[in-house]
Amino acid sequence: MGKIGILKYPGASGDHDLYWAVRYSCNQKPVILESGRWNPNEVSALLIPGGLFAPGYSDAKDGHLITYIIQNRKPVLTLAEGFFFVKKSQKLFCDLLPLKNKEEFHLGPSVIVDNQNIWLQEFQLNETVDWPVSFRFHSFSQDDAINSLVVSKGDHRILGIELKEFPIACFLVHPERAVDEILGDVSGKKVFKTLRKIDQ
Repeated sequence: MGKIGILKYPGASGDHDLYWAVRYSCNQKPVILESGRWNPNEVSALLIPGGLFAPGYSDAKDGHLITYIIQNRKPVLTLAEGFFFVKKSQKLFCDLLPLKNKEEFHLGPSVIVDNQNIWLQEFQLNETVDWPVSFRFHSFSQDDAINSLVVSKGDHRILGIELKEFPIACFLVHPERAVDEILGDVSGKKVFKTLRKIDQ
């Protein structure tokens, strides 16, 4: 029996926001994984929050554990800067691109362009979502190793991607704002409802 694991970030609250979003959305109880002190064989799904990314942070303690999770085809979900852990592990060329003119930045609706990924199976193809994106990074760049999952309707920025042939999704979204109508929108709840289907 596995467990839903959330990788702990030092000095940030992204892991706590993600923990709350999971509990609020699907009533599952994830565990916080202390850096370098967790067993990937005990994890059925790995969630990597955003909020902080220090270059080199995951290399020594968590990089090989994340790689092991991916190679064993376990579901992985990353939010915002959490993407860098997967990028490092899989040697991706894809990057996070800051918006050139921040005065033109607007959230606006986005659309699900591929719902075959495990994390988006609760959605309809071309379904509109209003997830608030990360305010620091605003789109993914293109890469032959990825597929687009969520795209902004207004300017076609890529806000969600998947790794081809792996049950991995990476989103530029604040989890707490994607599951609560007071903070933002509730359509993100469907992402976390996937966890009910994962053997625990």
